[in-house]
Amino acid sequence: MEEAVECYQRAANMFKMAKKWGSAGNAFCEAASLHAKAGSKYDAAVNYVDAAHCYKKSDPNGAFCYQFMYCIGVYLIYLLIYVYIMFMLFYFISVI
Repeated sequence: MEEAVECYQRAANMFKMAKKWGSAGNAFCEAASLHAKAGSKYDAAVNYVDAAHCYKKSDPNGAFCYQFMYCIGVYLIYLLIYVYIMFMLFYFISVI
């Protein structure tokens, strides 16, 4: 599955270089979906944020949808950081 994710990310970046924003967004979404299935929520969120940026460039009039997608990605990133910090605090409290 990691190889498929890398292929989608590579394709997305190539689409970005060719300024094919919609296709780049679709590829980032596929990569995010595979990350989520593999249990890597942080990487999924990062790819959703990248997809939102690409979609915004492809259709600036549909900004609400893309901003929503971006917010979901950012929210997931912060949520995961919070969970990690709480886990580390409980771990250190239990050790002491």
